[in-house]
Amino acid sequence: MPIQNPLAAQIRNEMVYGLNLLINEDLVIDANNVVVVEVGDRINICWAANPQLSYLFGDFATLDQYRAILLSRDYNILLADGSLVQIVYQVQGDEIIRHRLCYFPCPFTVDIEEIAEYGLNDLIDLLQADEFQSRLRLVSPIRFDFDAEFFDEYHHYSHVTMIKKTCRVPAFGPLSVGHFLRFILSYFYQTHFSNDESFDELQPRFYSRSLPTPPGHELFFETSVPP
Repeated sequence: MPIQNPLAAQIRNEMVYGLNLLINEDLVIDANNVVVVEVGDRINICWAANPQLSYLFGDFATLDQYRAILLSRDYNILLADGSLVQIVYQVQGDEIIRHRLCYFPCPFTVDIEEIAEYGLNDLIDLLQADEFQSRLRLVSPIRFDFDAEFFDEYHHYSHVTMIKKTCRVPAFGPLSVGHFLRFILSYFYQTHFSNDESFDELQPRFYSRSLPTPPGHELFFETSVPP
């Protein structure tokens, strides 16, 4: 059945386009279908009808958290290097109410052949302590969160969390799928997309601005798309 809400349909189509773009570059080893679910007057666009995400908002960037995501398959895309991509939007009418856009790099080095043979969680168990230590990577997830209904001195409506959960950098407003995926692909997978014309089809969109006045002298995330 066609999606009646134009914004939800646009976001869903861009999520599918981004997935197909990654598949064409042989960067995907697992993915979940994009699901669109109406909840009252709101619409969720996600990888599951009812994703259980509460366990992801405790400790930030731990190996246990990474493994829990793998076991629950709580992701849109599992990339060929073991990194995870999570994209969740909630819309109401023509407005984005919430989103969670997370890139969780794999916390250890791994070959795609090893993933195919053992699976990531089993591979962690199989590695000896000294080998696992040599493969361990000091990396941090990058999470773009937006909630139009919550703001306090520690959480701007739109913010970027990285390195530790108290590091929340203000952002201009809700991000589009194009903003998020272009950021990830440009900075972490540039050898695949530096000269790829299909990448240009995944354009950022400007929806609204929840940061009307830049926060004084502090750094924040801005977009080059005109307001």
